[in-house]
Amino acid sequence: MKTLALIVRKPGVSRAAFRAHYEDVHAPLALPLLKGLVRYVRHHVQSDLHGTAGFDVMTAFTYRDEAALRGVITHLASPSGDVLLRDELSFMHKPQNRFFAAREVAESGARAASRSPPLACIALVKRAPERGEPAAFAAEFAKRALPELQRAVRGLRWSLHHEALPVFGDPPFDVVTQLHAEAAGGLEEWARTREREGARVVVVSVTEAETPIPLGGVG
Repeated sequence: MKTLALIVRKPGVSRAAFRAHYEDVHAPLALPLLKGLVRYVRHHVQSDLHGTAGFDVMTAFTYRDEAALRGVITHLASPSGDVLLRDELSFMHKPQNRFFAAREVAESGARAASRSPPLACIALVKRAPERGEPAAFAAEFAKRALPELQRAVRGLRWSLHHEALPVFGDPPFDVVTQLHAEAAGGLEEWARTREREGARVVVVSVTEAETPIPLGGVG
């Protein structure tokens, strides 16, 4: 079970300070509380390549199963989660944070072979209301727009495509695609094409940080 969190820094906190606190303080503080976690990756925004992100990091949490995720949500809502909440309030603007479930549906290339790429970026797309149900939009995107996205970047090394799931309400985006490539290439034109079709599109460049997880997960 995978969830993605779009997290916003607190007003007055620089992006550099936000990242430093997240990596040096928050991630080590959070990890022991995330029972059943098997992967923990932060994608810190460097710049907006298209549109305005409105968030400073996309954090990806992968759990053993949905039961583990729901257990963590319950645990963090109890007094045991107060220490983490206090830390979040010190550097995050929590009212603007968004959290949603996602499913990995397509991977291209080798993740391990694409470490430290010249360009790491994420494309996030929300369908226009008239484009029908999310599942139909996601299927059509995977068939047509995803291959076009992969061809748009120059020197694609790796990509991982997600479909958002309505487990915790309406997701802010319907599809999220991570890409490692040599350069942006035609990303801007690809994004404009999606917008001409009525979609909302955000593309950001990121730097990535991953916490090693013991075999079998946390806890």
